[in-house]
Parts: sequence; C-alpha cells; structure tokens
Amino acid sequence: MENATTKKGFKEAVFGKFTPARYLTTVAVFAAMSTALRFWEFPIPLFPGFLQFDFSDFPALIATFSLGPGAGIIVELVKNLFHLFRPVGPGVPVGLGELADFVMGCAFIVPAGLVYKLSRNRKGALIGLGVGTGTRILVGIVWNSVVMLPLFALLWSEEAIIRTCSAILPWANSFFRIVLVFISPFNLLKAVVFSVIAFFSYRGISFLIKNIGIKKKEDNKVPEEVFDTAESERKKDN
Repeated sequence: MENATTKKGFKEAVFGKFTPARYLTTVAVFAAMSTALRFWEFPIPLFPGFLQFDFSDFPALIATFSLGPGAGIIVELVKNLFHLFRPVGPGVPVGLGELADFVMGCAFIVPAGLVYKLSRNRKGALIGLGVGTGTRILVGIVWNSVVMLPLFALLWSEEAIIRTCSAILPWANSFFRIVLVFISPFNLLKAVVFSVIAFFSYRGISFLIKNIGIKKKEDNKVPEEVFDTAESERKKDN
C-alpha cells in the first residue's frame, strides 16, 4: 500500500493530475513547434550579427503555463538537442549556441511558470512574466560575462569580438560594455515581445490551457454520486 501511494505521489509530482501519455504527447507537440520556430531566426538592426532573434521560446512558455515548468524545460531541451545536428557556419562550435539558448530560455520560462503556478490568472501571468524577464536579464549578464564571451574569445579573439561590436557602437569596447549595451537589451527585447504577446492573447491562451486536450485522470472515474444513488436504491429494495 505504501509503495502504491509513493508511486502515485511521484506520478502527480511529475505529470500533475494528467495522464502520462497525454502529458508527454502534448509536450512533444510544443517541442515540435519550438524546434520549427528555431529555424526562423533573423538579425535585429543595431545589434551584432551573433545575436539572432527567434520565437522558439514562446511554445516553451505556453507549455510552462499549461503543464508546469518541467514541461517547458523539456521543450527547451528537445529543441536544442535537435538543433545540435543543424549545420553551422565556419568557426562556430557545435553546441555552444544551443547551450546558451537553453540556459537563457529556462531563465525566462521557469521563474514565470513558478509564479503563475501560485496564481493562475491574468495578474499572476503578468507578475510571472515580469519576474521571468528580470531573471533572464540578470542571468544573461552573469552567463555571458563569465561563460559565453570568454569562450568565444578562446575560439576567435577578444579583439575580433570587440571590433565587431564597437563598429556599431564605439562605446562597446570591452566585454562588460558589450553585455550592457547589446546582450542585456537583446534579452530584454525578446522577453518583452514574448510577454506582450502572451499577455494580450491571455484569453485565448487561457482557453488553450484549460482545454488543451489533456484528459485528467479524475475524468475516467465514475462520479461519487452514482455510487450514492446505487446504494440508496439497494437499501430501498431491502
């Protein structure tokens, strides 16, 4: 009995109140959407060419709001694992961009999802998106200053990276300034775009979340009132 209770508790912790098969199927659909959107990336004017904008984090955000942060993390992971096999340009290491995309995507969707889980309404979504935006910017500052830019400097050179960025804005003549004037605003832009779309389409997204096609386990159970009625009729017969 204890093992059965433990197993049930584990399933509910992972899948919530949804059946595992339908949970995984829906996560797979969001992952496919996110993977497809990742192919459509484009440069933004006034930003360096190595910063490409795409909408692939949006399906992960919706998966997080509808199924929980774990689902969003899976969507981000599947998307970036798939894109490991995509051809990259000369001198660009395989996996480095995917790692950065995974970290920054999770830095946005996980805090947003955790806050929304506490208050599943428009206000909770707005606060969650705000927290996720702030977290993405802060994580981006640390991540790019400590990890990404030093790694790119080893592959190319610090001078080449600074030359590329200072050609757009002369003040960006150090890694820290590049993070401040290019990478942080870029992360802010992505988070704000996704937040605005999510907030103003909240009604439709809320309908999707509530009617996403995932049948709850409780839906398969016979309502308790049926048993109560049957029991009452049995007593009358006796």
